[in-house]
Amino acid sequence: MTYSVIIPTFERFNWLLECIDSVLKQEVRPGELIVVDDGSLCGEKKRQYCEKLNQNTDVDIIFKINDRNSGACKSRNIGAEIARFEYIAFLDDDDLWHGSKASRQLPKLKKNYDITCSNAFLLQETNVVGQTNYILRSNIKRQILTENFISSPTNLINRELFFKSGKFDTDFPALQDRDLWTNMILHGAR
Repeated sequence: MTYSVIIPTFERFNWLLECIDSVLKQEVRPGELIVVDDGSLCGEKKRQYCEKLNQNTDVDIIFKINDRNSGACKSRNIGAEIARFEYIAFLDDDDLWHGSKASRQLPKLKKNYDITCSNAFLLQETNVVGQTNYILRSNIKRQILTENFISSPTNLINRELFFKSGKFDTDFPALQDRDLWTNMILHGAR
């Protein structure tokens, strides 16, 4: 079972390098890594980096530059449209994954789940300044309606259900991820 990783990015070249590195260091590496630049001034520099990196890795690295800045949600949706694998994960350019993230979540998907998520640590420089712990209650539908407990960089989800649920709503100024999770639950996510 393989998966696609989608990274929307805007400016922040150095952070993107660390983000990509955390994906390529996964115990279970993705089949493809899709980087969607949202009209950065350094977009060509990112493209060149990804093209060079693509020659030295077994992960297929795909790079796309948006014609104009349209926001992270639009870039996530574009990446999902490009993705070829059954499962997709979203990771912003200022986020990093723990090396065992995918290896811990993929077995859950094999058990017929559509959405998995993990805990997250909030870092400032190299110090942990916060942590999210996901405690799923018996009524997941009620829980998703009352709290935004799935952080975008922690998910691994079924691509088909992502589209069936309407993708990320680019008209929302905030909480687009919560809207997506709610729509996925309403469309039968397990």
